Amino acid sequence: MNRSPESARPAWGRQVAYWYGGRLPASMTDWVGNDLAGPGAALGRPRTIEGHPVSVTVRPLSWRDLDVILPLERELFGHEAWDARSWWEELAARPRREYVAAQDGENLVGYAGLDDQGDVADVMTIAVVPSARRRGIGRVLLDALLARARARGAHDVVLEVRADNAAALALYADAGFTTVRTRRGYYRNPGSDPVDALVLRASTQQAGAA
Repeated sequence: MNRSPESARPAWGRQVAYWYGGRLPASMTDWVGNDLAGPGAALGRPRTIEGHPVSVTVRPLSWRDLDVILPLERELFGHEAWDARSWWEELAARPRREYVAAQDGENLVGYAGLDDQGDVADVMTIAVVPSARRRGIGRVLLDALLARARARGAHDVVLEVRADNAAALALYADAGFTTVRTRRGYYRNPGSDPVDALVLRASTQQAGAA
């Protein structure tokens, strides 16, 4: 079963995270207040990122969003969807793991996540609601992750994507990513032929400039 066109996720496993009670970490507050909001903005206030085909509000993802995200996961990723326990572990891993949501009015229209590992950061997931595709939201989310990786001192960002995900590959190429490795037949879904996984990499100093 193919992933949805504007949804991509690396195939490697995640580490079991420590429990986190749900309070917004200082690093996430700084991210919203400084990296996304611009000079002088109030800390923690979601702001719109400009310079894209669509204007959406990018904010930290919260455990309160799981009621919306869990059914979207099943729709977008099928048998590869993360369940509630996996999402709680991901959100508990902050500040190393950082997740954001794209908000259009009252509606969550996309979400994405990053694993900060020091010099290299991994894109954990990028997903866009089907009805909100072809509006540039995937690029807004990717640029938000790249900005955060750059602010945290990462030199490079890596991600993994199915070789048959043409829309995601176009998005990443436009943002400056190049293929550094191919994992032959990595994705094996019941009832379909194996699909290669492509590992892409980009410098934080160049990525997102296109």
